[in-house]
Parts: sequence; C-alpha cells; structure tokens
Amino acid sequence: MKKNYTRFALKNYLKKILFSFFLVFYVITIGAQSLPIAYDTTIYATENSVDTELNIVAPSDMDADALTITVTGLPAAGTITLSNGTAVTNGQTLTIAELTSLQYDAPASIVNPGDFTYNVTDKDGTTSGLVNIIITEDDFDGIAITVTDPNSPSISVPAAITISGCDENSILATSEDILDATIKTHYVYSSTLVTVLTNPTPAEIVTFNNLVGYSIADASENIVSLTYIDVVTQTTCPIKVTRTWTITDSCNPLVTTTQEINIKRTIPPTEQGGPVAIASEVECFDDAVAPVLPVMQDVCGNVIAAPLPVVTGTATDNTACDGDTVIYTYTYVDGCDNTLTTDWVYTYTLNRLTDPVEVGGPVAIASEVECFDDAVAPVLPVMQDVCGNVIAAPLPVVTGTATDNTACDGDTVIYTYTYVDGCDNTLTTDWVYTYTLNRLTDPVEVGGPVAIASEVECFDDAVAPVLPVMHDVCGNVIAAPLPVVTGTATDNTACDGDTVIYTYTYVDGCDNTLTTDWVYTYTLNRLTDPAIVCPSDQTRVIDQNETTYSTVGTEFDYTSLTYTCNTPSVINNLNGLNTLDGFVFPLGDTIVTWTSTDDCNNVTECSFTVSVLKGDIEILKEGEINDVNGDGIFGNLGDSITYNFTVANTGNLTLTDVEITDPLLGSAPILVTPSTLMLGDIGTASADYMITQADIDAGEVTNQATVRGEAPGGDPNDPTDDVTDTSDDPADPTDNDNNGDGEPDDITIIVINNPNDDDDCIIIIYNEFSPNNDGVNDYFVIDCLDNYPDNTLEVYNRWGNLVYKVKNYKNDWNGTSNGRFVVNESDKLPVGTYYYVINLGDGSKPKVGWLYINM
Repeated sequence: MKKNYTRFALKNYLKKILFSFFLVFYVITIGAQSLPIAYDTTIYATENSVDTELNIVAPSDMDADALTITVTGLPAAGTITLSNGTAVTNGQTLTIAELTSLQYDAPASIVNPGDFTYNVTDKDGTTSGLVNIIITEDDFDGIAITVTDPNSPSISVPAAITISGCDENSILATSEDILDATIKTHYVYSSTLVTVLTNPTPAEIVTFNNLVGYSIADASENIVSLTYIDVVTQTTCPIKVTRTWTITDSCNPLVTTTQEINIKRTIPPTEQGGPVAIASEVECFDDAVAPVLPVMQDVCGNVIAAPLPVVTGTATDNTACDGDTVIYTYTYVDGCDNTLTTDWVYTYTLNRLTDPVEVGGPVAIASEVECFDDAVAPVLPVMQDVCGNVIAAPLPVVTGTATDNTACDGDTVIYTYTYVDGCDNTLTTDWVYTYTLNRLTDPVEVGGPVAIASEVECFDDAVAPVLPVMHDVCGNVIAAPLPVVTGTATDNTACDGDTVIYTYTYVDGCDNTLTTDWVYTYTLNRLTDPAIVCPSDQTRVIDQNETTYSTVGTEFDYTSLTYTCNTPSVINNLNGLNTLDGFVFPLGDTIVTWTSTDDCNNVTECSFTVSVLKGDIEILKEGEINDVNGDGIFGNLGDSITYNFTVANTGNLTLTDVEITDPLLGSAPILVTPSTLMLGDIGTASADYMITQADIDAGEVTNQATVRGEAPGGDPNDPTDDVTDTSDDPADPTDNDNNGDGEPDDITIIVINNPNDDDDCIIIIYNEFSPNNDGVNDYFVIDCLDNYPDNTLEVYNRWGNLVYKVKNYKNDWNGTSNGRFVVNESDKLPVGTYYYVINLGDGSKPKVGWLYINM
C-alpha cells in the first residue's frame, strides 16, 4: 500500500532545516567590571508534546563571582518545568543545574506561546537571558478511506503425476492438469495493485491521507492467460520435471503454482549376448579369475554395467586342492526405478597337477664371517607350491664346529632347511648354507671416554677412573687390566699442576693380538683452603692477689680443623706452638690468633680475645689537723683531725657496695661516694676524729683504714670474697707493702701539739681536676712540689700508654696530651681514670696513684 506522506514529509523537512540553523546567541557585557554571561536560544516543540529540553547553556562569570539566577518571564501557553516535573513560577530563584535542565510542556494546538526569560546577577550587575519557543503541528488532518480489495486469482493442480517413458519428451499437457481456476477481483489505486481479501479484518484496513488529485476506479477482471513452463530438475532415473503454472487477470496480478512429473520405465532389462552357462578346470584358486561376461541392456537400450559378482564354492584361496570349486554369480539390476534381476553363473573346478618348485634365492651358498653371532639365519630362497603359495620357512637344523663367540678361525656354522609341500603331494627339498669363521678385526673400544682428564684436589682423590667397555670384534668383553700409574704426584703433599696418570693396556684373547692403551689423566688443583675454627671470646677472673692466668689444657686451643688433603700445621701467635697449654695470660685483653698452613701454603686464620679480669682496689688516706678551739695550737685537746679517703678501682671489674672501716673512727663503715666503682672510677669519703688526751700524751695519732668492695658474682654476706686494700699515706715516702699486694700501705701518722706548726711541707696530691677553663680546679695540683725542682711527672691511660710526661712539673697541666701513644698529640684527654707516677728526684720511692679527669 502507498500512503500520501507529502505534507507530513514537508513538515519534518522544515523541522530539520530549522534545527540545522539553530543559533545560540552569546550576550557578553564587558565593562570596567566583569558582568555575568547569559545565553539566548530557540527551541521547537510539537503541539501537545511534553518534556522538550530548553537547552540553556550554563551562565558564567569571568571573575568567578557567585551567581544568582531569577525567572523573569514565562510563556503565555504551555508550562516550564524542572526536570522532576515541578512547574516553574515567575520570580523563582534557580540553581545553575536547575536552569540547564528546564523542560517545556507544549499546548494542544498551534499558538504563539511567547518567550521564557531570566536574569543572572553577580556583585558587578545583571545580565538577562531568553529562550524563544516555537510550536509546530503534529499532523495534517486528512480523510480516512477504507479500501476493501478482492482476492487474487488462484489455481490448484495435482502435486505430482507419474507417466511411463524413457525421457521428458513423453510429457503431454492436457486440460486435465488444471483442476480449478477461480478468478478474484482487484482494485487499481495510484497505479499500484492493492490486494485486499474479500472480508478484510480491521487490521487490514488501510487509511490514505490527502486524496486531492487522486481517484478510485473499478475494473472488471477476467482471466487473461494460463501458461506453464517445464524444467528438467533430474536427468538421472527416474527423470523429474518441475512444471510451473501461471494465471493472470485483467489487472495483471499473477499467481503461480508448481507440480512434479516423474517419468519411469516399466519393461525389465534383457540379456543381449555372451555364453549362457560355462564351466572349466584350473589348478589353483587364483587361476579362477572373473570370466568373460555377456552384454545386458535395459528397456531403453542402455547397457547395464557388470555388477560385482558373488563368489562362492568350496575353494577360498590357493590352499584349496583337487575337487574344490569356485562359482561366480552375477545379478544384473535395471537402474531406473524398476528392478530386474538376472543371475549369470560360471563354475571352476580345481585339479592340481604340478609339484612345488623353488622360485628364488641361492641354491647352495657359503660365506665367511668373523664371529659366531655373525652367522645369523641366512636369507632364504622363496619356495612355492604350484599355486604360488609360499611354503613357510621351516626351522633350520644348525650344525658345525662353532658354538659361540669364542670360536676362532676355521670353525663352521651350517644351516639346513627342509621344505615340504602342504597339499596332498609331498616334496622335500634340503637347502643348505655354510658359514666359515675368519676373524680379521682387532678389538675395539665400544663405550666410555677415549682419552679423558679431570681435576681433583688431592692425590687420594685420583682413584681408578670409570673404564670404557672394550670388546673384541665378536663382542666379547675384555677384562680390565691392571693400570700403570704414573705422573708427578705421589701422595697428598702434591700441589696444583701435579698429575696422576692411569694407563690401561687391553689385549684381544683369540689368536690375533691387539694392545690398546686407554689413558686417564688427573690434574691436581687444590681449591679448598683449610678451615680452622676458634672458640668465642673467653673471660677468666683471677683472685685479687694474682696478676696472671695460667692456661690449663686445651681451653684456648682451636676447636676444629678441616682440610682437604694432608693435615696442615697449626700454630698460635703467642707461643708459636700448636697448643696454649700452660701459657700465662697477663691481666687485660689478649688476642689469640690460630694459623693453619697446608702443604701448598694455603693459609687460614681465626682469632678470639682472652680477657683476664680481677677485682682490685686502692685506698689513700690523708689527715689534716683542725684548730677547732682556736688556740693557735694544732693538735691540742678539743681540736680534730679530718681524714680524707681516696678510693680507686684499679682492677678491671666493677665493684659494688664499696665502704671503708677504720677502728679509730668507730665501728660503723664509712660510705664511699659513689659506692659502685666502674673500671678506673675514683670514690671519696671523709671522717673527723676528735683528739684525746692520750693522743696529746703520745704526740701523734696513728691509724690505718681498710676498704672493701664486692666483685661481680660475690656473696655480700661472705667477706672472704671481698676485694680489699689497706690505706696508704701518700705523704709518707716509706711505702711499706704490708699486705704484699704491690701497693704501699703506710700507716697514717698525724703529729699533734705543734704550737708553731713548723713541720716540713708535706706532698699532697689532689688526684681529681676538671680542665674546663671555668677558673676552678683547672689544673693537676701537687702541694709542696716546688721544693723538689728535679721532679718528673708521668701520666698513663688505663691501657698503660704514656699520655703525658714533663720534668720540673709546676702544677700547670690542664689535661692536654704530649705522649706518643695518642692519635693526635696536644689533644685534650677524654674524661676518665689515669695513672700517675711522680718521681721527686730526691732518691725517694716514686709516688703513684690514680688520677681522674672530669669536665
């Protein structure tokens, strides 16, 4: 059907033109200050449409001010809505998102609805925007016409017919081929045939618009023609022809239908020549070949191809014997639908007359081989019976003088085969093959490396190598001979580059003699150094009265030694022996190094430290008389003596609970500050003693103090394990060592009741100073030293290194080193404990003690 779309198409075309020229007007106001930017646009909405987008571009501002959007005008017809369908009111404030998503619902008829307007305001002013709205029609009102069409012509024919004949020329068209032809009516409209059923359903009613210039006409309809076309669709039997019928009426509609015509044969095929029944004799089944066949034709004179025969009979192969038969039966079938079967039979009868014969291979043959295993079953001739049946090779009878591969030249291996025909007749034929042994090839190596070498670290590693397999020519394994071992290495003392060479000479054992030398060379390359392992660092604590530690047994020897070849030598750096048993270690840290050296001068070492520790302490006691009563007499009744104690940790163990006892000063211990002394630390204490009449009568006060401290692991309740010392008076040059600990133990004697205080000046050593340039105690001071101009001062660090030395010391040392054993001379010494030696130069024993530098 065709519908008049002219006005409708024009309307859509105009819409496309208008939208293709859709313009967006940018209204930009530029002044001293930047106004916001609003946009004008135009939309087209079909009458009665909803949700038409206004397509407003989001307003902007060049200086990014905040914008306020206000609705200033609504169209007279239709409704402006938010995206959720809510109607917009005049004066309403909108967000940018709401403005850009506004929609329009159009009225039901074409009117001029007017514009939508809005203002955009920022701090600099206001700019207005506008949307022009145009309403378009949704259709062009037309006239609805219902057209009722008649049915098309129709034709009905038989689906298929069958006729007798040989080809398509047998077909004859008759009026009987047409069973029904009913003509229906048609209408002509706008030069196009529109067919409608006689009783159309509502869905088939077609409405046309705008009939101006067109008309409807009826026409009487008659059958104009009835024709057919034949097409051969199958040329093989049965032949098939497809006939297409075509019927047309006066309005030229046409209707076609098809039918199938099958052409078949009805007369069966016949034999046209050849023998009718034949038979003959043959000797063998294979002689009973397919016979010469007659000629067979179908009814149309076509020769029927010879079919495959069905072969029967008592003979099935060439093993068949006399009297057996072979029967050929051929069944001929016409090839075009109809079936005719004609059996044609030919019979063979078997009658064997000829005995079996040899048809191939040598008749009597001989050859030479080297080994018994080479004398394998020979290539046999082909033996057949008269029918060509190969007679299977019988098992041979093997004789001769050779029985295995140990056989030598001149020995023989003889194969005898007896062939027998298997069909009635008996024929035996002996076929003989003789091998004569003649060994010509010398033995050869058949496996393993030919000349191989490798590296090993030690002579003992150069063991007999894996040998190749040596065969004689017959594959007999030749036993490995004893090697001849040569080379420059003779034992595990051999070093890199020395060699161990194994030479094996193999000899064939059967008549022929061959000697093959197989050589394997080891080259020594010692890669692994001896590995020696030392114990971890060791610590030993000795008693206070001891100064060394004597090694017992292997306690400081190396713990393990691994090596590759020969046992290496091992010595240590202390006594040059392979053990430290009995070696005496001094107090302090001693590094032990064990060195292992093998025969090839490969050296390895390990080291550890032996620390010999002991707790030791020294106490110095000095007394000073105080004129308490102010009578000008030092040491009178009522005066006192202040005893100052200096305690130094002279060992290398930390001491705790350090305290002093002095019978003169009471039974309570005198506390030392600090009471815990680290290595080299110095503690102090003081106590006052009131002079008695007995002291005045004696003219002096004599006493001696004892200091004690607890070493690590000591028992505070067991005084026998305490570290102790008796006090020494540094002002007394006698330096008696009463307890035999190597330190002076002079009793402190204070002379009293000296009204003029005219005793000689006493050397007093102030053994702590702080050289920090604060003007207080910045120097090491020794009282009365100026009375000994030949004095010498030496200061040592805790490791025994000289850090300062000067002659005629003048109490001016500020802790700066001038010794040779510091990293940088003239550097300030670090905070710590040092040891001083003062030689007064008057022949007296040097004064020694501990000195502490603080900051």
